[in-house]
Amino acid sequence: SQSKEAARERTERRWNMMALCTFAYGVAVLGYPLVGFFGSVQSNLVALYSVSGCLGLAWGAVYSLVQTCTWSIIPSGVNVASWMGIAALAKVAGCGIGNFIAGLILDHFKGHSGSGSVCLTGYAVMSWFCASCAFLSMVIIRDVRRQELAKLGVADTAL
Repeated sequence: SQSKEAARERTERRWNMMALCTFAYGVAVLGYPLVGFFGSVQSNLVALYSVSGCLGLAWGAVYSLVQTCTWSIIPSGVNVASWMGIAALAKVAGCGIGNFIAGLILDHFKGHSGSGSVCLTGYAVMSWFCASCAFLSMVIIRDVRRQELAKLGVADTAL
Protein backbone atom coordinates (compact mmCIF):
# COMPACT_ATOMS: atom_id res chain seq x y z
CA SER A 1 0.00 0.00 0.00
CA GLN A 2 0.97 3.62 -0.41
CA SER A 3 1.26 4.34 3.34
CA LYS A 4 3.47 1.27 3.83
CA GLU A 5 5.73 2.45 1.00
CA ALA A 6 5.90 5.95 2.50
CA ALA A 7 6.79 4.49 5.92
CA ARG A 8 9.51 2.38 4.32
CA GLU A 9 10.96 5.39 2.53
CA ARG A 10 10.96 7.49 5.72
CA THR A 11 12.62 4.69 7.67
CA GLU A 12 15.27 4.08 5.04
CA ARG A 13 15.98 7.80 4.60
CA ARG A 14 16.27 8.38 8.36
CA TRP A 15 18.62 5.47 9.02
CA ASN A 16 20.65 5.96 5.83
CA MET A 17 21.24 9.60 6.78
CA MET A 18 22.30 8.49 10.25
CA ALA A 19 24.80 6.02 8.78
CA LEU A 20 26.11 8.60 6.29
CA CYS A 21 26.64 11.26 8.97
CA THR A 22 28.30 8.71 11.26
CA PHE A 23 30.65 7.75 8.42
CA ALA A 24 31.39 11.45 7.78
CA TYR A 25 32.24 11.87 11.47
CA GLY A 26 34.60 8.89 11.36
CA VAL A 27 36.37 10.23 8.27
CA ALA A 28 36.56 13.77 9.67
CA VAL A 29 38.13 12.63 12.94
CA LEU A 30 40.82 10.81 10.96
CA GLY A 31 41.87 14.20 9.59
CA TYR A 32 43.21 15.49 12.89
CA PRO A 33 46.64 13.84 12.74
CA LEU A 34 47.10 15.23 9.22
CA VAL A 35 46.97 18.87 10.30
CA GLY A 36 50.59 18.80 11.43
CA PHE A 37 51.98 18.07 7.96
CA PHE A 38 51.31 21.34 6.15
CA GLY A 39 54.57 23.10 6.99
CA SER A 40 53.81 26.57 8.27
CA VAL A 41 51.89 27.37 11.42
CA GLN A 42 49.33 29.32 9.39
CA SER A 43 48.73 26.37 7.04
CA ASN A 44 48.40 24.01 9.98
CA LEU A 45 45.85 26.33 11.61
CA VAL A 46 43.79 26.53 8.41
CA ALA A 47 43.86 22.73 8.20
CA LEU A 48 42.93 22.42 11.88
CA TYR A 49 39.98 24.80 11.54
CA SER A 50 38.83 23.03 8.37
CA VAL A 51 38.96 19.58 9.97
CA SER A 52 37.29 20.93 13.12
CA GLY A 53 34.52 22.52 11.06
CA CYS A 54 33.85 19.26 9.21
CA LEU A 55 33.94 17.33 12.46
CA GLY A 56 31.55 19.79 14.10
CA LEU A 57 29.09 19.55 11.22
CA ALA A 58 29.18 15.76 11.26
CA TRP A 59 28.91 15.59 15.07
CA GLY A 60 25.96 18.00 15.10
CA ALA A 61 24.18 16.02 12.40
CA VAL A 62 24.73 12.72 14.20
CA TYR A 63 23.68 14.17 17.55
CA SER A 64 20.41 15.54 16.18
CA LEU A 65 19.68 12.42 14.11
CA VAL A 66 20.11 10.24 17.19
CA GLN A 67 17.11 12.05 18.67
CA THR A 68 15.00 11.50 15.56
CA CYS A 69 16.00 7.85 15.28
CA THR A 70 15.38 7.28 18.99
CA TRP A 71 11.85 8.65 18.72
CA SER A 72 11.19 6.31 15.80
CA ILE A 73 12.01 3.14 17.76
CA ILE A 74 10.12 3.82 21.00
CA PRO A 75 7.98 0.74 21.64
CA SER A 76 4.27 1.37 22.01
CA GLY A 77 2.86 1.29 25.52
CA VAL A 78 6.01 2.42 27.33
CA ASN A 79 6.55 5.46 29.52
CA VAL A 80 8.05 7.79 26.92
CA ALA A 81 9.67 10.12 29.48
CA SER A 82 11.48 7.25 31.19
CA TRP A 83 12.49 5.71 27.88
CA MET A 84 13.90 8.98 26.55
CA GLY A 85 15.63 9.61 29.88
CA ILE A 86 17.42 6.28 29.64
CA ALA A 87 18.33 7.01 26.00
CA ALA A 88 19.73 10.43 26.98
CA LEU A 89 21.69 8.86 29.83
CA ALA A 90 23.19 6.28 27.47
CA LYS A 91 24.11 9.01 24.98
CA VAL A 92 25.83 11.18 27.60
CA ALA A 93 27.55 8.18 29.22
CA GLY A 94 28.90 7.13 25.82
CA CYS A 95 30.32 10.61 25.24
CA GLY A 96 31.85 10.66 28.71
CA ILE A 97 33.44 7.24 28.38
CA GLY A 98 34.78 8.13 24.93
CA ASN A 99 36.27 11.39 26.20
CA PHE A 100 37.83 9.58 29.15
CA ILE A 101 39.47 6.96 26.91
CA ALA A 102 40.65 9.65 24.47
CA GLY A 103 42.17 11.53 27.42
CA LEU A 104 43.95 8.38 28.59
CA ILE A 105 45.35 7.85 25.11
CA LEU A 106 46.61 11.43 24.84
CA ASP A 107 48.03 11.32 28.37
CA HIS A 108 49.93 8.15 27.49
CA PHE A 109 51.59 9.91 24.55
CA LYS A 110 52.70 13.06 26.41
CA GLY A 111 56.22 14.12 25.64
CA HIS A 112 58.91 13.67 28.25
CA SER A 113 60.26 17.21 27.84
CA GLY A 114 58.07 18.50 30.65
CA SER A 115 56.13 20.80 28.32
CA GLY A 116 53.02 18.64 28.54
CA SER A 117 52.65 18.52 24.76
CA VAL A 118 51.37 15.38 23.09
CA CYS A 119 53.28 13.83 20.20
CA LEU A 120 51.57 13.38 16.84
CA THR A 121 51.36 9.62 17.38
CA GLY A 122 49.05 10.22 20.33
CA TYR A 123 46.63 12.18 18.18
CA ALA A 124 46.80 9.51 15.49
CA VAL A 125 45.97 6.74 17.99
CA MET A 126 43.16 8.82 19.51
CA SER A 127 41.74 9.56 16.05
CA TRP A 128 41.85 5.89 15.07
CA PHE A 129 40.07 4.98 18.32
CA CYS A 130 37.33 7.56 17.73
CA ALA A 131 36.91 6.59 14.07
CA SER A 132 36.77 2.90 15.00
CA CYS A 133 33.97 3.62 17.46
CA ALA A 134 32.09 5.54 14.76
CA PHE A 135 32.53 2.77 12.20
CA LEU A 136 31.50 0.14 14.75
CA SER A 137 28.36 2.12 15.49
CA MET A 138 27.52 1.94 11.78
CA VAL A 139 27.14 -1.83 12.22
CA ILE A 140 24.66 -1.19 15.03
CA ILE A 141 22.83 1.38 12.89
CA ARG A 142 22.58 -1.17 10.07
CA ASP A 143 21.11 -3.78 12.41
CA VAL A 144 18.54 -1.38 13.88
CA ARG A 145 17.61 -0.26 10.35
CA ARG A 146 16.99 -3.88 9.37
CA GLN A 147 14.82 -4.44 12.44
CA GLU A 148 12.78 -1.34 11.69
CA LEU A 149 12.24 -2.40 8.08
CA ALA A 150 11.31 -5.92 9.21
CA LYS A 151 8.59 -4.41 11.43
CA LEU A 152 7.17 -2.85 8.28
CA GLY A 153 7.31 -6.22 6.53
CA VAL A 154 10.01 -5.09 4.11
CA ALA A 155 13.21 -6.99 3.40
CA ASP A 156 16.36 -4.91 3.69
CA THR A 157 18.57 -5.34 0.63
CA ALA A 158 21.34 -2.96 1.72
CA LEU A 159 24.66 -4.16 3.07
